[in-house]
Amino acid sequence: MNATDLGNKVLTSWEAGDVAGTAAALADDFVLFGAGPMPLNKQAFLAFQQVNTTAFGDWKFNHRTVGSNGVSSRFVLQITATHTGPFDVSPLGLPVPVIPATGKRRQWPQESLTVKARDGQLVSAHLVLQPQGGIVGTLAWLGVEIPTMPLTPEQIAPRWASLWNAGSDLSVIEEIVAPDFVSHSAPPGLGRGRDGVRQWAQAFHRAFPNIYSNVEDVIVAGDKVVERFSSGGTHLGDFMGIPPTGRDGSITGINIFHIANGQIVEHWGNSDDMGMMMQLGLVKMGA
Repeated sequence: MNATDLGNKVLTSWEAGDVAGTAAALADDFVLFGAGPMPLNKQAFLAFQQVNTTAFGDWKFNHRTVGSNGVSSRFVLQITATHTGPFDVSPLGLPVPVIPATGKRRQWPQESLTVKARDGQLVSAHLVLQPQGGIVGTLAWLGVEIPTMPLTPEQIAPRWASLWNAGSDLSVIEEIVAPDFVSHSAPPGLGRGRDGVRQWAQAFHRAFPNIYSNVEDVIVAGDKVVERFSSGGTHLGDFMGIPPTGRDGSITGINIFHIANGQIVEHWGNSDDMGMMMQLGLVKMGA
């Protein structure tokens, strides 16, 4: 099956409460980004499905496909559901008491889901949330806020990666970036500290409106965190003076973070920028 068929299978299996059907469509290294504060692996995603179908027995994604190239597909979702059962998010690692059924019915804001396939299974999904969406938005609708918890070094890289996902909440900058933050690899012309990171992320979001970032590996050594990542998107906006090309591009790279008091104080990064330029048609091999 291609990405569209697999995406439809996962969404319809979720609606039917068919956890086994969902599991069969997901690769062992599957990751969902964007639904909550942290990425969800396959096991956590299946728990996420069970949590929601237990709490919302009539859950419907009301989805439609809006783009596909076989390997990846994008869906638009507008979830509707009634809170008819206990909503227990503890399997997702969130310190929130079980919320008994309230009988409240809701239509979630319209959201975008992009899935990627490999060898007949989905390997990743990126959910672009709107305000009041996702796990946090659902809890807020039910009158519950997630308590703030200090981040471990292992959690820093996924939170940094979340900045580069389309529709991300940039308030995470205040959470993970120190006021005196310095990047030794940021594009020229950006300010220092948190404002520079915000400008940096916003520039990428404007240039690549469907941008995504996956964390592939994380290594922690003392006060340093090393992240290997993959990222991509469609070049639909001006980027550092380069007019939009309308082409898709993807890169891999490495980030190194110096952590102090639970926040990033220094950053070094290296990525395949030349490969991206070639994919966008801005540089040709041998030119």
